[in-house]
Amino acid sequence: MKIIMLIGALLCMFCPAVASSAQDCSKADNTREIVACHEERYRNADRELNRIYGESMKGLSPAAQQKLKESQRAWLRYRDTGLALAIELNKETRSYGDVVIADYRATVVEKRALELRYLFSGPADGPVKW
Repeated sequence: MKIIMLIGALLCMFCPAVASSAQDCSKADNTREIVACHEERYRNADRELNRIYGESMKGLSPAAQQKLKESQRAWLRYRDTGLALAIELNKETRSYGDVVIADYRATVVEKRALELRYLFSGPADGPVKW
């Protein structure tokens, strides 16, 4: 448990929080810019998620690494099926649907990065703030 807490502390000290780095896409001028902004949010969150995952794996026991792998695989299935649902629900909404889908995709990955950061830092950092 001490190793997990140490990893969490290091993750929090040496990287910006995902939530604070999220861009404010409401300031974009048109739909294309809004979608591009959400896509940039997604790329940033995905890089951060991969970094957190990779750093966390380094300090875990083999059993904990396996559990993290299983958890991440399950989350990837959740992400993909949720995105498929968002696409289905918005398939006839034109550009508005593109905004909803891009925002959903970015938000889900941002939340997972926050979730993993919280998991490895412990309750001392307080609850996850979506």
